[in-house]
Amino acid sequence: DSDSVCGDIDSCPYDALNDADSDFVCVQGRCFDSKEADVAGHGSCSTYAIGRSNAGQCQRDGVCELCGCSCSMECHLNDACPFDAEDDADSDGICGNEDSCRYDAENDFDNDDICGDQDSCRHDIHNDRDSDN
Repeated sequence: DSDSVCGDIDSCPYDALNDADSDFVCVQGRCFDSKEADVAGHGSCSTYAIGRSNAGQCQRDGVCELCGCSCSMECHLNDACPFDAEDDADSDGICGNEDSCRYDAENDFDNDDICGDQDSCRHDIHNDRDSDN
């Protein structure tokens, strides 16, 4: 990864920024899936990919390292938000370092410039102007 840290001591051997957000998940510049036909008695690595028969079973079957590509998301092998230690805390698909409402999945639904996690009336642009709750 050209970060001047030798591979035998590099905590993120494929991440030149070495886990920039310190969340213990590296950016995986490349991945590896074993070519074995049966990696853990349940099929090949491709069967562990999202939407396949063994999806969601990578950790249970202990194949996170053997099937690094197919198991990348489940085993947290690739940091989808390399500059956000909370990795999109509100699960809205916007990393926290770019999200104007880090803890509001609706991203200020009523456009009143108050994020939903702090807005007393999340869906009322006037925020209960008449005070009737």
